Amino acid sequence: MVQEAQISDSGAIARLHGSTLNSGFLPSLGTGFLTTLYKYLIKNEIVLVFRRDEDIGGFISCALDSGRVMKRFMFLSPMGVFRILVAILRKPSLIVPVIETWLIPSKSHSGKGEEQPLPRAELLSVCVVPEYQKEGIGTVLLEGLEHRLREEHEKQYKVIAGAELTGANNFYLKNGFKLVKTINTHGKDLSNVYSKQL
Repeated sequence: MVQEAQISDSGAIARLHGSTLNSGFLPSLGTGFLTTLYKYLIKNEIVLVFRRDEDIGGFISCALDSGRVMKRFMFLSPMGVFRILVAILRKPSLIVPVIETWLIPSKSHSGKGEEQPLPRAELLSVCVVPEYQKEGIGTVLLEGLEHRLREEHEKQYKVIAGAELTGANNFYLKNGFKLVKTINTHGKDLSNVYSKQL
């Protein structure tokens, strides 16, 4: 069953993100940071969970305005800022990916000369427990998110996926997303920006 995530789910969501989406940058900031981030997202954006009995089998998160979400997080979540600073003090090389992550929303917006403006709403993460994968839970979570976005009167949304993540790119294409552009995210890493009409 797909339902709205509760604040009490933030730890389980953070652990699932850290263990399953571990090739990304955010897990390098630690489970404490991810828990703080998901508490913020649950309160202020959209986070849905798939429950099987009492266990969380997957989740999906979305920012209603990806251009503002990082600024709002920094302003409304001093603990999140503190955890980022602690992570940087422990590992100074994290400063570059932190800045790059901050700049990604501006790269994913349309620039001058681009015909179609990209949507503000952005799918941030979708994750399914490994033993539940191949059961269509990711698609069920996506459908739940799209229902919520329609309730918010959004007409389209976007997602950014690392170009080398074949499974993720295939998932979005299979579920009706259209490739809009490719951008640099971290260093020379390329990511695909997809958009979908609702």
